[in-house]
Amino acid sequence: MNTKSNMLKALALALGVLYLGLAGARADDASRLRTERGTIKSVDQEHRSLVLTGHKAKTEHTFQWNDQTKFTEGSKAASATDLKAGEHALIHYEAGKGVATMKSISLTPANAASSMHRVRLPAERASNPAQVSLAERVAGSPCAASTLNPPRS
Repeated sequence: MNTKSNMLKALALALGVLYLGLAGARADDASRLRTERGTIKSVDQEHRSLVLTGHKAKTEHTFQWNDQTKFTEGSKAASATDLKAGEHALIHYEAGKGVATMKSISLTPANAASSMHRVRLPAERASNPAQVSLAERVAGSPCAASTLNPPRS
């Protein structure tokens, strides 16, 4: 009986350690930073929160900020007063119970974001598409084309 009792104690101890290990891993997973990208729908300065419409799923998420939240706009430091509806944002946050808390938010004005994502082909700009070089058509970007086809002096 002593051997059987020792085996049961060892099994109970092993299961307890396994349970605590899984609970610790789950807690670590919950504290990991997550990322959301989208367009700011609304800002509530009084409650220090904003609603973001996600780019992919088009779902709305509410985020809060605190004194430790880092705000940037482009490469410059920003503040919560710079948050405006219509701006594109990249948010790093910790998911918790209730509303997620932002660790950082990087803003891009809506007009700048749309011009960054939309590259106009030279053929769209030229009055005569036949004047656009093959390199510009292939590259699709006037910047890339200028390195392939430098202007003649």
